[in-house]
Amino acid sequence: IGPGLAFPYFDGRGRLALTRIKPDQPPISKKGNKAKYLTAQNAGNRLYMHRTLPPGWHEDIDLDLIITEGEKKALKATQDGFPCIAVAGVWNFSTKNAKGQSIALADFDDIAWSERTVYIAYDSDLAVKPEVLKAEQRLAETLSKRGRVLGALGRPVV
Repeated sequence: IGPGLAFPYFDGRGRLALTRIKPDQPPISKKGNKAKYLTAQNAGNRLYMHRTLPPGWHEDIDLDLIITEGEKKALKATQDGFPCIAVAGVWNFSTKNAKGQSIALADFDDIAWSERTVYIAYDSDLAVKPEVLKAEQRLAETLSKRGRVLGALGRPVV
């Protein structure tokens, strides 16, 4: 593959779950698409919850939490004092169960959500891409069953 960035994904207990690679020279698929990120086959979707988050963050409901799209943004936000986790893509907050139904990622179960303020801060392209806005709203619906969810501007999303 060559040089690139490696993003380790940890579970709620801090154990390595998988690693995504962002190659400097993305390989091109048979369909002609660039593979911006590479993940092991059948690794599934996970939340990006890096070890640089404050100790006990997942249980501290008084600690506001940001959810964004992409590992680099989550790392930078956390580095700057804004605890942030990420989805690998705007729709990557769910997976399929054995019946083929869409369900929330199990990683959500490792986080205390009740009464926690959560900000969804997807990319600004949601203003021009209806699918991104729809994904943000669906994530908000998923989380609203667990806690209080706010949009990027601090307004309730649902």
